[in-house]
Amino acid sequence: MIALLLPDVNDDGDATVAVDEDKVYEAMGFKAADERAEEAAREAIPIPTMTAEMQQDMSEAIVLVDDNVEEEPMFEWDRDNPDMSVGTCYPSMDDFRLAVRQHAIVKEFELGTAHSDKKRFRGHCAALGCPWIIRARTQHDGSVRVYFFCFCCSADLIFL
Repeated sequence: MIALLLPDVNDDGDATVAVDEDKVYEAMGFKAADERAEEAAREAIPIPTMTAEMQQDMSEAIVLVDDNVEEEPMFEWDRDNPDMSVGTCYPSMDDFRLAVRQHAIVKEFELGTAHSDKKRFRGHCAALGCPWIIRARTQHDGSVRVYFFCFCCSADLIFL
């Protein structure tokens, strides 16, 4: 027990107890709070420890996964300088539209839109006489693939 001691001027240096620390602890409600916490700890469901057998079972149940599957297209693209090469894939039409706008900013040309809906996009360079056209359309999996149109031979170009 710790008590606050105050010197008594009448007792020639003898000290007297002014306040009992345990009574202050109880009066402030700390004792009741500690008792409630101890009770809750006793009632809590303990976390079971993992036995060596359980650890062995878990290590045997591990399924190795390779995230780099060749058949799946990778949808990583540089948001600051997007690639508008033929055959480039984007995860969605909204992502493609953002990318083609950023491409126009980086390459410093005005992008015109000939046609755009939820599944297709046709754009062009708005400069007079510029033959640059871009096309993109949504694939069966929801991704978007970039196409170009060539004026000189009137053919769609795509390289997969």
